[in-house]
Amino acid sequence: MIFFQYAIILLVAFIPFNVYATSILVVDLESVLEHSNSWSIIKKRTNDYASKTHDTILKKQRNIEAIWIKIQRIRNSKAKKPKELVSLERSFQQESQNLQWYKKEKQHSMEVAFLKARKQLLGITQKIILRIAKKRHAQLVINSAVYDDRNVLYFDKILSINKEVLTTLNEEAPTITIDIK
Repeated sequence: MIFFQYAIILLVAFIPFNVYATSILVVDLESVLEHSNSWSIIKKRTNDYASKTHDTILKKQRNIEAIWIKIQRIRNSKAKKPKELVSLERSFQQESQNLQWYKKEKQHSMEVAFLKARKQLLGITQKIILRIAKKRHAQLVINSAVYDDRNVLYFDKILSINKEVLTTLNEEAPTITIDIK
């Protein structure tokens, strides 16, 4: 039995260390995405679209307010104009409904386009992470993003590949298009 134990110890001593070691890399995926050039472009285009949409909404609201003022003037005037009043009330209701539909449609379009662009950027980033992991012969890559504290309790910054992923992403990633309709 003692011979068997020594044989195992000797066998283990001659096996290369890296057979037992697991190469682990750590990346904060959210941080990499947030600091990438493509993410900045996506945010800028989304904000520009939101600003243009807001301007259009304000114009539509002013138009609705003008219709409401006309309705109030007719109601307060001594000269009753029932046909004009009915027409303005219908117009007011229609424009109000159109504005609500417009807001919902634009919000939905913006969210869909934003999520599609984010998914595209995430896919490119994951391919870069995979390439780096293969190059470094890593068996495990851990996402250290802080949105869930239970994922990683501690890691040595030496294991982090954030800078390498971000640099590669900014060099290789095409400009992500955000197609908002």
